[in-house]
Amino acid sequence: MATVGDVDVIEKCPGLYCGRTSSLSDCGACPRGYRVNESSEISLCVSCDDSLSNEEWLYLGAMASLSLLAHVFAINFYASKSERKHFNWLSYVSAGIEFFVAAIVSLLLFDPVGSLDVKSCGVRRFSDWYTLFFNPKKPDYISTIHCTQEAVYPLYTIVLTYYFWSLVMFLLLRPIITVKYSSHKSGTLPLFFGLYAIPILVVVHTVLGGFLFYSYPYLLLFFTLWATAAVMNYNDIETPRKLIENSDSLGILIIHCVLYGYSIAAITRGVETELSSLYFLLVPAPVILYMLMAFFTHPRKFTD
Repeated sequence: MATVGDVDVIEKCPGLYCGRTSSLSDCGACPRGYRVNESSEISLCVSCDDSLSNEEWLYLGAMASLSLLAHVFAINFYASKSERKHFNWLSYVSAGIEFFVAAIVSLLLFDPVGSLDVKSCGVRRFSDWYTLFFNPKKPDYISTIHCTQEAVYPLYTIVLTYYFWSLVMFLLLRPIITVKYSSHKSGTLPLFFGLYAIPILVVVHTVLGGFLFYSYPYLLLFFTLWATAAVMNYNDIETPRKLIENSDSLGILIIHCVLYGYSIAAITRGVETELSSLYFLLVPAPVILYMLMAFFTHPRKFTD
């Protein structure tokens, strides 16, 4: 607040994220669920009342699916083949239940509580994800005004909340299934993998959330292409017949195709053309191309 003559004039707060909760308050961080109104002459914090955009929903879906993918990978890679008919499929079902329950509970806990229509502050710029690094100096250029806040509310905390509930559901369900239905030591490996994977995802989201928000469609696209080739090569799937006979791999490849279509939807969001819907015809393309290329390029064709 500055004084002009005998009149106190309320000035705009310095920095991108410092605001006031009222015309009489000092500049500082806005409360959770609020954001600085950039058009306000006194930098008032206003409540975020917009619903999540399609782009934000797609991002949250991608972040939530990471834990599910980690569990599916671990179950398929580590579990004993002798247990595939019961333990593996029970583990897949458990991973799906953990995913849906954690997602629903997380959405219900955010404003408005009890509703799936979550309010959002939106994302305006990359720096919104890292307000910690944009705390401005006071006019004396000595002290710092601490305005660190969740400017992208709720995109940071809702993902962390999801991972927390995912871990809770994981600890409630998976040990019971492992103890009761697994007869091999390898059955515990997916359990230990999950205990490492979820904390790692928490750290990755905390540090790289902003980068992931802008790059996840392309990362997901390349991941599904690599994972599809890895699964088909690991299980020696070169023909449609082998694919149908291998029920575990078929289920995983269906998930990969869904994620491939998801990445296409995220990349083409906002692009309205007459050919937009035709992009989804590419969903089974990686599987088909692999089988066609494997027929001509398998090493045994050059060694026999």
